[in-house]
Amino acid sequence: VALAEIYAADDPGKAVAELRRVLEADKVNAAALEGVGRVAGASGDARAAAEAYDQLAAQAKTPAEKVEVLLKVGRILEDKGDRDQAIQLLAAVDLEGLGRRFPR
Repeated sequence: VALAEIYAADDPGKAVAELRRVLEADKVNAAALEGVGRVAGASGDARAAAEAYDQLAAQAKTPAEKVEVLLKVGRILEDKGDRDQAIQLLAAVDLEGLGRRFPR
């Protein structure tokens, strides 16, 4: 994961490839999933970023962690120009496990 951080600024594709190698050995490595989400999102690959963050959200230990990850997905979708999908995603987020939802 540390090597991918070095590559991230100059070669995002190489950074994501390195992170994917980590994920081949450990499919639930949170640092690698976060890295793929961040690097792919910053380089414009919204699909890869959203997939990584979705996997990270699925393994969140608390509702607050899940909300934090899904907010990142929402921001990526909005930055990509898919505001409607971002709103739909965020409207379905269960805030802190309390059953409160964003207004639609």
